[in-house]
Amino acid sequence: MEFKVEVISKGCFTDEGCRVETFTVRMLEEAMNEFIMSSELNCRETYETDEEWQSYKERITNKRDEWERAVSKLVLGFEDKITVTQVVSEIFTIVHFVEVPAYLVINEKDVDGKYHVSSDGWKKLKEQNHSYEFEEFVDAMMTSDHGFSFNMVYITKQKCGHYEMFQTPLNEYYTLENNLKLAEEHARLP
Repeated sequence: MEFKVEVISKGCFTDEGCRVETFTVRMLEEAMNEFIMSSELNCRETYETDEEWQSYKERITNKRDEWERAVSKLVLGFEDKITVTQVVSEIFTIVHFVEVPAYLVINEKDVDGKYHVSSDGWKKLKEQNHSYEFEEFVDAMMTSDHGFSFNMVYITKQKCGHYEMFQTPLNEYYTLENNLKLAEEHARLP
């Protein structure tokens, strides 16, 4: 299944131990056609037996799952479970949840007002060396209070080979080449 989508906007935040990524996308013609063809258009009365009806529903469910995997691959860069909702016409909202391991959830503040991760958390983070959305974990650092509104900076190696940084709790994405120097100036290792 090959088609294209246009990402209009994206956002990300962390809440209750989950990283929530949202995308507003426009489905181009082929993608829209595949969406329509994976929709349940018939009703039970169309079929003489329950077996025929169940077979039809299974076929349509498989088509929708295949469509969602293709959309996931286009929008996220890899296949993962997503929730897709049609907003209006060819405009859709996509939501992707990623559970954040408990040792990465920042919930304590030191007297200096900065967030900290326990030494066990750092050890587990470095041992893990990967996460759900990237190929290789490179490093993580704490941000200072010099203009960043984020608590943590994670540097990752993406599956396509380039490096990116994401920051929590909002997890805005930045390219490493453009922002590493700024991050180093405003960040410190624990």
